[in-house]
Amino acid sequence: MLFDWIENFIELQMIDQFINSAQIANQTAQLSSIVTTFKWSFSLVTYGLIVFGIFNKLRQHLLKTPSK
Repeated sequence: MLFDWIENFIELQMIDQFINSAQIANQTAQLSSIVTTFKWSFSLVTYGLIVFGIFNKLRQHLLKTPSK
């Protein structure tokens, strides 16, 4: 969520730059791209960990020996 906020802040800066000067600085666009890449990378890691946890719990449940 932090990277999403940072990305939104940088996008607002780019909008402000464009409104004021009809241009966007290369550094701002590059920074926005880097932050977006980090955001999606961390999202994929998070989703991957969630899926791994679900499969791990299912495996544990299916391999558990029934008690008599």
